[in-house]
Amino acid sequence: MGRRSATCTLAEMSESRAKQDGLVLVVPKAGSEVAEHFAHTFRLADHLKNHVRTAVIIERLVGAEPRADPSVVVRIQRHGDTGFVVRALELIRLAAGLRRKGFRSFFVRTSQTAAVPIIVLRRVLGGRVMYWSCGKVSKNRLRDVGVSDALRGEIPLRIALRLADIVVTGTNSLAEHYSRTYGIPKERIRVLPNEIDLEWFKPPSREERARAREELGVADNERLVLTVHRLSPVRRTLLYIPAALQPVLARHDRARFVIAGGGPEEPQVYSDITLAGVGDRVLMMGTVPHEQIRRLYASADVFWMPSYTEGFPRVLLEAMAMKIPIASTDVGGVREILPSAYGSRLADPERPQELASAVSELIENPALAQRLADEGGRWVRQFDAPSVARQLAALARS
Repeated sequence: MGRRSATCTLAEMSESRAKQDGLVLVVPKAGSEVAEHFAHTFRLADHLKNHVRTAVIIERLVGAEPRADPSVVVRIQRHGDTGFVVRALELIRLAAGLRRKGFRSFFVRTSQTAAVPIIVLRRVLGGRVMYWSCGKVSKNRLRDVGVSDALRGEIPLRIALRLADIVVTGTNSLAEHYSRTYGIPKERIRVLPNEIDLEWFKPPSREERARAREELGVADNERLVLTVHRLSPVRRTLLYIPAALQPVLARHDRARFVIAGGGPEEPQVYSDITLAGVGDRVLMMGTVPHEQIRRLYASADVFWMPSYTEGFPRVLLEAMAMKIPIASTDVGGVREILPSAYGSRLADPERPQELASAVSELIENPALAQRLADEGGRWVRQFDAPSVARQLAALARS
């Protein structure tokens, strides 16, 4: 009995100390016009504050300032679009102010240029830096990327991975990749999944779905296939669009595609779709603020992810939470993110026709589509924001 009481007391003391110390989330972008998934940060912070004092540093504000719980401290960089030195000095100043207020742990998501100044600050004022990185790309040789790209990307990434106290990534296979590719000791790597707020991303009502489809001009008997995707060379968008959607459109005269997302390949994708003669059945929406993206999910019958490389794509969590069946390439951590029922249906990333077949199967077989949608809806509960917030708070305490 005495041992149990002592253990409980130690656990309570540990949690009390974590709440006193505080945790800072550092994100590259946030705001009402942000299209990237950093928009999820403030929903995570709302749950994280229940376990630890929480602050957020926004490197670049896009649009209006996000709404935050009054107990969450928010700091915004005003020089996020200037040169690295000015940006880094401002970030150090903001982080140092929070450090003096007792925030000991910093969780830097993705941004290498933020991780390096925070690591420098940690060396001076103490504390802990956890660096989140999630990508399954090969390690670049410095002589191959050029001086500018090396200074802007590869060198800061290596510094962040080497000097952060903990490297955090999304799945076990990604943890193995970072250990093997960058020589990071496994004891310095932790697995923490992306989170999804299931109170916000949830299946639409019949009225909400009808309204969303009406806004897009989609008829009741049409099958809408949605992708939310950055159109970029690293994802090899041009390998899949229009090649992977043409067979679907040819086979199903009531199928339509909606592509939400911008990126450097957007003009070429638009041109290729027009030349392929399918422009009247493919709606390209360009960059869509994340606050508006849920309406697109509400209208969709199938979600597809045409990508050659990924880490932990949060769009899969969003689609599962909205109970939409998924067609995806077998890349990054996808096989660990989706339930096992999808295993045999993931497409070879080198074969766009396999992705087209996966989409067609979901259109042709409503019973299968419903079964996968229901299974995804159950599976995604493990990624709910309150659960991931508890895991992150425990990581800060460990």
